[in-house]
Amino acid sequence: DRNVDNPLQKNQKEQEREREESNDKEASTQVSTTDQQISPTYHTPFIIPLLSMAFLFFFITYQGNNEIFILYLNHKFNWNPALIGGYEALESFVTTFGMLVLPFVMKKVTGKFVNTHWLLIGYMIRSLHFYLFTTMTSTKGIYCLVTLLMLAACIVPRSRTLVSNSVAGHMQAKIMSGFTAIQSTGTFMIPIVSLGYSYTVYIDINIMYYVFSVLCACSAG
Repeated sequence: DRNVDNPLQKNQKEQEREREESNDKEASTQVSTTDQQISPTYHTPFIIPLLSMAFLFFFITYQGNNEIFILYLNHKFNWNPALIGGYEALESFVTTFGMLVLPFVMKKVTGKFVNTHWLLIGYMIRSLHFYLFTTMTSTKGIYCLVTLLMLAACIVPRSRTLVSNSVAGHMQAKIMSGFTAIQSTGTFMIPIVSLGYSYTVYIDINIMYYVFSVLCACSAG
């Protein structure tokens, strides 16, 4: 009986091994197929560091502008709370429109989302906006200038999309976590921006906005 049972047991074990091997092969095939579906679109080795550096420069200007914006307008134009509140409401509306509506309009016109070119345009528009901001001499000019930000609202979502498209599926969580950490780094730069403004405001009130414009131009470059 033992001599009969042993071959049967061996056959059963071999069949179990074959099943396990086939299951492993199927699982690996599914993983490879998934990776192919979300495989990197951009293969340049320096794409993620370059995108990260560009986004860091931008986020420093974004946070810095939020920090000194009211001080700047009070000092240069003597704006009251009503004007500041109206401007911020208009800017929020324009930015929201640029982030939510404009991408679908662009896709309808061009047939696709243009990530790279649109991001470049966004940085250039931001740089131009900061520079023109220093040349405005009236409240109407400041308000009209807000419309430019519609084209710059793409920077954050397009940057995230490009980074996501640059890595394989299994690296998404790690890379995107690091990219989010860049925003925290930009936030830590706010005290330096505030200090810089306090030292330069009586030399030339526009100096910090010149710096913002240069940083965004570097992001575009």
